[in-house]
Amino acid sequence: MLAAQYTLKCHHPSHPNYELTRQPIPPRQIRKSATSRYKDGIQLLPRPTSTRRLNRGTKIIHSSVVTETIENYCENRVLRTRPPTINPDERTLPRTTHTALAQLRSGWCRRLSSYHAKIDETIPDVCPECGQSPHDVDHLFNCPEHPTDYTTEDLWTKPIVVSEFLQLKDEQEP
Repeated sequence: MLAAQYTLKCHHPSHPNYELTRQPIPPRQIRKSATSRYKDGIQLLPRPTSTRRLNRGTKIIHSSVVTETIENYCENRVLRTRPPTINPDERTLPRTTHTALAQLRSGWCRRLSSYHAKIDETIPDVCPECGQSPHDVDHLFNCPEHPTDYTTEDLWTKPIVVSEFLQLKDEQEP
């Protein structure tokens, strides 16, 4: 994405590499240059004759890459399916809480014994509250010591109430 955006910016007359875009693309034996690789896609964009058109072309590249990435998401290892959209209310949470939620969504979080057990085999993968194994994200929502109606999907859809349930707001940065 960045290489495509850079190549587009090179086509703007005020760019220092503008003259290079006016020259024929030389043959390369090892791999394609950014100019030759993105040439076809950039020709479909509006010619960046003004800063406004340049910004528009850059946004088009960004939007298409984001859309393609989202469409190609593989299943989430915690949900075992494609994840839902994260609730925008999460932006109001402190950074440490936001980070902990993201780690829990990935299944790699220092709050989980399963995470520590993968790093150090001497650490048992058991819940410190009830002693059941494995102590993973699913267990946080099914622990008999802390019954709840929340589910793992609520990490995405209800981040504020889940962070309160998991007491993530009380955490300090390490």
